[in-house]
Amino acid sequence: MKKKHKSIYDLLGVSTSLGINKKAIQSLNNSLKYSSPKNKNDSNYTKLYDDLVLFLKQYSPVDIIIAINTIELWPPNISSLVKQSILVNAFLSIKENDFKYNKAINNYDEFCKFSSYLIDLLPTFPMLEDFVPEIDWGEVKVNVDNQYFNIFYGGCIERVPDFLHSFLIIHGDKPEAIVDILYALKLQDHIINQLKHVVDLPKDVQNGHIEIPNVDFWMACRQVITNTSDYISEDTNGIAIRLGKERTYSSLDEFTNAFMQSQVNQNVFVEISKKLFPFSIRNSISVVIDKWASKSSDPKEVSFRLLDFINRRLETLSELPLQLFDAEKIYSPIITSVFYFDEKFYFVVILDDDEDTAGKLETDLQNALQSEYWGFKKLNSPYAFNVKERIGDMVSREQIEILYVTGGAATAAGYYSPPKSGIVFPFPEFISVFDSIENADELVKFLSFIKRHDRKMHSSVVSLVDKFATFKDSNGILEKGATTYDIIALDPHSGSNWRYKYLANYWQNLIVDFPDKISKWTPSSSYDDIQFLSANNGTKYTWSTKVSNTSIHFLVEINEFINLPQINGRMLNFFAESTADALSQRRNIISQLIVVNQYQTIIFKCLLDENFLIDDKGKVGPTSKNFFNDLVWWVDQDTSKYDKCLEIRLSVNILAMKTELDNSINSEFQGKLAKKVINIIYEINKSFISDQTIELLEESYKNQTRVSLGAMKRTFDSLESFHILPKPEHYIIARKELAEIIRNKGYEKNRYELAVAKDLINDISSDYLSTLLKLLSKFDKVQLLISLLDNYDAYINFKYHHNHRALKSLEHEVAFNREESVYDLQSEFNKNSNHHRYIIERLVANKSSGREEPSKENILLILAYVGWLMTLYSASDVIHHGIEVGGVEIDSEYIPQVFFSENSGKFDHEFGIEQAGTNLGVGVNESDEVTGEITEKVLNQINVAFMADLGFSFTTLIITLDVLQSWANINQIDLENHYCAFFSELVSVCVREVLELQDSNRVVIEQEIRKAINFLTLDADRVVKKLGSDKVEFDVPVLEYNKRDQRLNIKPLIRISNDSVLWSAGCAFRTRKIWLARIAEGCLPANFAWKSVNTVVDSIKKDIEKKLELVTFEIFNRYFHSNYCHHGIDFKRKFKKEGFEDVGDYDVLVYIPQSNTWVMVECKYNQTPYCLQDMKRLRNRVFDEGRKTHVPKILKRHDFLVQNHHRICEILGYSLNTETNPKIIMLYIARQIYWIHRNPPVPIEIEFIQVDKLDNWIIKNKDQWFD
Repeated sequence: MKKKHKSIYDLLGVSTSLGINKKAIQSLNNSLKYSSPKNKNDSNYTKLYDDLVLFLKQYSPVDIIIAINTIELWPPNISSLVKQSILVNAFLSIKENDFKYNKAINNYDEFCKFSSYLIDLLPTFPMLEDFVPEIDWGEVKVNVDNQYFNIFYGGCIERVPDFLHSFLIIHGDKPEAIVDILYALKLQDHIINQLKHVVDLPKDVQNGHIEIPNVDFWMACRQVITNTSDYISEDTNGIAIRLGKERTYSSLDEFTNAFMQSQVNQNVFVEISKKLFPFSIRNSISVVIDKWASKSSDPKEVSFRLLDFINRRLETLSELPLQLFDAEKIYSPIITSVFYFDEKFYFVVILDDDEDTAGKLETDLQNALQSEYWGFKKLNSPYAFNVKERIGDMVSREQIEILYVTGGAATAAGYYSPPKSGIVFPFPEFISVFDSIENADELVKFLSFIKRHDRKMHSSVVSLVDKFATFKDSNGILEKGATTYDIIALDPHSGSNWRYKYLANYWQNLIVDFPDKISKWTPSSSYDDIQFLSANNGTKYTWSTKVSNTSIHFLVEINEFINLPQINGRMLNFFAESTADALSQRRNIISQLIVVNQYQTIIFKCLLDENFLIDDKGKVGPTSKNFFNDLVWWVDQDTSKYDKCLEIRLSVNILAMKTELDNSINSEFQGKLAKKVINIIYEINKSFISDQTIELLEESYKNQTRVSLGAMKRTFDSLESFHILPKPEHYIIARKELAEIIRNKGYEKNRYELAVAKDLINDISSDYLSTLLKLLSKFDKVQLLISLLDNYDAYINFKYHHNHRALKSLEHEVAFNREESVYDLQSEFNKNSNHHRYIIERLVANKSSGREEPSKENILLILAYVGWLMTLYSASDVIHHGIEVGGVEIDSEYIPQVFFSENSGKFDHEFGIEQAGTNLGVGVNESDEVTGEITEKVLNQINVAFMADLGFSFTTLIITLDVLQSWANINQIDLENHYCAFFSELVSVCVREVLELQDSNRVVIEQEIRKAINFLTLDADRVVKKLGSDKVEFDVPVLEYNKRDQRLNIKPLIRISNDSVLWSAGCAFRTRKIWLARIAEGCLPANFAWKSVNTVVDSIKKDIEKKLELVTFEIFNRYFHSNYCHHGIDFKRKFKKEGFEDVGDYDVLVYIPQSNTWVMVECKYNQTPYCLQDMKRLRNRVFDEGRKTHVPKILKRHDFLVQNHHRICEILGYSLNTETNPKIIMLYIARQIYWIHRNPPVPIEIEFIQVDKLDNWIIKNKDQWFD
């Protein structure tokens, strides 16, 4: 059975209207009678009804209604709707005087007997009970009349909240209707809250399943149902029935038809012994909706309320419904809403039963479009606006899309002849879709989606909500691979299932009441009882908390800082979040204050004090004396819509806030914030905060610091702007193209592994690259380079600032996982940075250029293509080098899925978290870090070497990069995400900066600078060649590192003409950092054949290797006596007479006599592997069998210790411990730990430790050695 609202009109593909055409319904119903033999059906149903009545009459009606409610409410019985309805119908049809009271249900055993008999008696209805509603218990809420109610979502109709919203919009002007619906809502909310402690939702329920509830549920239901009348007023108007008044049915066909038309058991309460009892509680909301279905509503009045619903979710042209007008007249049809998006108008129009709304509107629209001018007049208002003046162009009919809303809120079927054009939304489906959309862009994409795929998705039982769910789940791409279909069968319940998940997630994340009803608010992040809410139209947000029953919001409107440098908005956001957190952390104090508890909602509207702002160069105006004294507030009386709401405006001096926070100790700043805002509330109420409250709040100053606001000096001149990254739909489009290639090349559905997979990947990669190059060729090369460079620069800036914030967060308490946050940020940046750099380098190498200017969508799609190309390249490389066992799986739609060993993803995540912790300094002793020391002497040697090999010094190179990353500041120009300069201008500025720093010969310096700039400019001819080779590779050799010198990371300048270059400050910053870091590590960023430079760099590397051993030895000396610590001991050479085997020297060897433990340490400086080839080489060097590999040497020294333990103790003068066998701990100490150290090819008992974490490791382990 379909859920009830998908009955006749769905089966015929038509829609309901505000009223119901009863004759049409009756005619349609008659044509849908069951074809089974009538007499048999009639007799079976009559016998079932008679048996039920006969059985029920033996009991007390109160016992029965409690038992029936228990059976109905029991979650595993949610799919037996028809059986339950028949049972309730039979019960309600019995007059109260006909009950015999021969049997009672006084205990659980008697309840079980009663239930068991009914379950056996009720037949199965496989054709009717053919679905399982959403299994829920109050996960979804609704806000009606400023009250929040938990409701049941799953039941005999789909999407109950959307029918409810439709009902409220259609009947919102009828007080009696609101009263009735509030009864149903209060009932469900009461039942849900009273029984939730005994409810355990089943994971799986079969169609039509019915069983006996457990004893705990029965006992709880018995008490709650018995006392419900105490909670519900007796004035229930038309939603209560007396026993014996319910209509009965003569056949199953008749009952089924009435059931499908929502005509069965159409009440919420039954009166028994002058007391009200609820029944069919899950259906109570739909019952009220159907009770009012026959009541007509004025479409004009409905338009006002529907527009209010729309305006909370979208930005429209008017706050009032509209009418068309032209030079001749004002047209009568009412247009509920109009919004303009992407050069197109979208009308929302309610269809009226009494006239051909669609036909009349179409005629009027054609007339208006042909007029000299036309526009929209606001309904009930003298104001209007001319479309031509607003848009500036003529508007064609094709630029207008009409969305018709038809049908009432009734769950029963209605009929309406659909209009010839436009998209028709049944009212509840309109609510479902518009309440779920994120913005106008998504709505327009959905409308395009259903038009594009209408024939393929068409079905008489598939709703627009089902299509919307498919749109969301498919990211707007119905056919994801290379296979096309004529028909795609959608699940007719998918819309309801998707909507339930959306609403359940929405309400689950909500911990406060909404600040207003003007907007639709979306809850997102929350922690420690504070929450971030954003308005759906993107105009405002709040940081909020709830103290007792009072929601306190700190509201920020985007317009407050949209045209200011972003730092001002961030500072205001910091104030809002910090203040909400300050109150939340002191809720135990604030919850006792009557002055706060009297309000349901308190809203602080946070404003920037315009006299104290920060400009785009980080400069500040005059600071203020005292932040808290300058926190100006006032109450806007007009904004308080009802007595329980208080709205306060706060003018925030962000500069004084920074000063106050800098001078704050522990949680003093937040404590003072809490005291200030509480004091404001007292002042508004013309009262005073008590000394006791002040004392408690001031005591909280001693709490641990939770917030900080660091002032970070700008390191590079990047404009703080938003970057964009591909969304899932972009990757799907790019993957679809890849699937086409796989299909065209004849590959079949299969799982390809190892060498076969590598060959396949290489084959399709070549064609995919050609596809990407073809896409690139459409666009103007320079414009595309600038767009990509701008985006990449903004992304670098974003990453840099977030890294800084993560490090600053170590200074105070946080409510999130720092390591997880840093890992997510770094892993995403590594991937997307690689994609940006590849496509920029690829464009530099390209010789041709198109003419199109790239849009944001073009950029996103290009990056998505690159993402898939890099996935293919990396997979091939991983398989080629044997780093992981993997391959590619192709499904029936030719979609490829790259796979690796089962645990690789989990391991990568764990290692990433470890690295994130290390980067944050977790467990790190900074004084133990081993780096190359670039002394003045060494720097001079490097400069001389660079001059000899390259014609410019290393210092000149770094100063040139300084100029590039500080271009705006040096030249006193506005910040940008890219800069462009003539070659001569760049040389001139660099020379000037060098001469300011040192007294040099201008001619010599200029020659150096020219060479340095040329060196730092990507060579378009060599981007696709490896270092030292003239062979043109098939693509940019991105999987190489040491053999690739033409990389954006080390050469940030891009030549865009013979005499001008392009760059970004972020890229220059990264380049400078890389050159400095690599030199300090004793290596170069590539295998440059620079004899003099390599000699100096190799000496730095050797110094690091020596220092690594010395630092390791010093760390052990902190905790162990020097007699037991040895550095570089070689037993064969030190004790030649012993004739020991030659196993080499122990870098560090420590003996712990208390536990008879040896700690043997191998120190190795492994230079960073930047590509898979480097990773393979390092893994081989560490783990492979061989004379010079690391692990075999360590194991050989281990065996030597085992064999010679006694003798070594003797010759070293140690007391011999004969009670236990010696324990030998093998450590591999490295300057830095890499992936291969944590993922050895075979299990080994060697611990790999980063040298600056060794101290922490010893502290954690030393106690066990001294027991």
